[in-house]
Amino acid sequence: MHKKLLALFLTAAMLTPSLAFGAMLEANEEVLIESDEGISENVYAAGGNVSINAAIFGDLLTAGGNVLVADAVSDDLFAAGGSVTILADTEGDLRVAGGQVLIAGDVGGELIVAGGSVVISSDVNIGGDLIAAGGQVNIDGDVGGDVRVAGGVVSINGHVAGDVSAKIDERLALGENAVIDGRLDYGARKAEVLKMKESSVVTGETAFSQIEHVDYKGMKDFGAIGFAAFGLFKLVLFLVSALVLMGLFKERTTKLVKAATADPLKMLGLGFVCLIVTPVAIGALFATVVGSPLAFMLLLAYILTIIIASVMTGVVTGSWLVKLVKKSKQAKVSWKHTLAGFLFLALVLFVPKVAWLILCPLFLITFGSMVTMAHKTFWEKK
Repeated sequence: MHKKLLALFLTAAMLTPSLAFGAMLEANEEVLIESDEGISENVYAAGGNVSINAAIFGDLLTAGGNVLVADAVSDDLFAAGGSVTILADTEGDLRVAGGQVLIAGDVGGELIVAGGSVVISSDVNIGGDLIAAGGQVNIDGDVGGDVRVAGGVVSINGHVAGDVSAKIDERLALGENAVIDGRLDYGARKAEVLKMKESSVVTGETAFSQIEHVDYKGMKDFGAIGFAAFGLFKLVLFLVSALVLMGLFKERTTKLVKAATADPLKMLGLGFVCLIVTPVAIGALFATVVGSPLAFMLLLAYILTIIIASVMTGVVTGSWLVKLVKKSKQAKVSWKHTLAGFLFLALVLFVPKVAWLILCPLFLITFGSMVTMAHKTFWEKK
């Protein structure tokens, strides 16, 4: 029993952003992260306005109405928002999606960016490939790999070490400082969309292909792919954790799945209510001296339940899908069903427009089922 509890604690420690070793979570209307020494852990920040003024020695995932990253990130950076400004260096890969995007810091790896307006400053060096899409895209920095770009108006005024592949709706401009070491392949309605300065250099062949229309707005899914890749990494971690929990708590896992699949609408409603009401109750308890210890214990239980529910959502989803496909009376639990569930969730991640409409209800059903099990375990026996 002690080993099972230890395994449960370690699983939670790997996954929780607020209690885990090496992770920080900040969510509020105004989020400001500052530190002179830097932050030696992964950072997850979301809010109306998000400002990162501390060096991050790990990954940074941030989203908000206005996002500003003003200090370096040692690993990968994922950012999304109405306005996204990256002023500092990213040593790993950079994924950005936003209405207005400014990249003014070096990128050690690959850069994928999508937005209404995208500007890559002249002092920027990108170590890997660049994939960009937007209404207006200005590439003034240097790129160490290939460039794939789609947009209405695209300008290149830096050094590209590889090839350039472009799909243009209105104009492709090569500026005075534009140097392309490889090929230039561009597609547009007319070849005349290409405008080159006399000092522009294309070392390889320049090839034109006629296309009727460039749906560069649809190409913004490049940014979503970056976020989906990050989500896939998390899903793999969740899958491993789910298999561990299934092995340690077979009977409880079976009960959880049966509760979730027997009455999913009831569990969905219960999960939603508990997810909203519990933080209110915790806040009310923290406001009193006597209730503070209970509030702290309730907060830990709340966070732990969310973590485990996030992990077990794949298990519930897989068992439920197999039950529906086979038209079985009861859902069964197995590693094959769990794998199918996580594969389904992985596919959902690649459809960003509907992902949350599917993932949120599945999580709430699992969360509600866990609350039901906890109630039966700790209250009905008494």
